[in-house]
Amino acid sequence: MPDLSAGAAADAAWASALDELEARAQAADPAGLEPWHPAAPLPALPAALAERARAVQAAQQRAIDGLRDLQQRVRAELESLASAQTPRPDAEPPVYLDLIG
Repeated sequence: MPDLSAGAAADAAWASALDELEARAQAADPAGLEPWHPAAPLPALPAALAERARAVQAAQQRAIDGLRDLQQRVRAELESLASAQTPRPDAEPPVYLDLIG
């Protein structure tokens, strides 16, 4: 007969880990996130939590994709700003910068 307390402990450990991972994936400001390490080694993932683990992984992937998109937009903006140069060395710098056209 399986040890029910071990199963309950595995469920609780994984539920806590998934809660933390889910919160980190949905963090409004991911810049301060440190690499995640479980507080203690986790047992095998209980089958009952497999679907939730897949959902958390999908949320993490969406967060990664969003950060990549943001990185590309910032890179494009920085390149745009770098290309705005003063036409002559003795000319005054521009007062306005056309970011649309």
